[in-house]
Amino acid sequence: MFEYIYSGTPFLTTKLEGIPSEYWEYVYTLKDDSPQVIASEINDVLNNSHHDESKITLSRMFIRTTKGKVAQGLKLLNFLKLICAEK
Repeated sequence: MFEYIYSGTPFLTTKLEGIPSEYWEYVYTLKDDSPQVIASEINDVLNNSHHDESKITLSRMFIRTTKGKVAQGLKLLNFLKLICAEK
């Protein structure tokens, strides 16, 4: 999912419980998983009827700043500092 969002590829999905809510504004969600709805939404995304370049830019920025290597490294560093402070 990260790779699709960061690459600028529109990501179309149902609202799966395992996906954190912070992602929902950066992906395209299906109203339901019926074949008709899936086909219609794929056509809409492919025809750019609701494909927004600013959404792609914001999506890439979200991944870079919250899930990228620097952000994850800082989370790890803060965790290690917390662990060391407890000893």
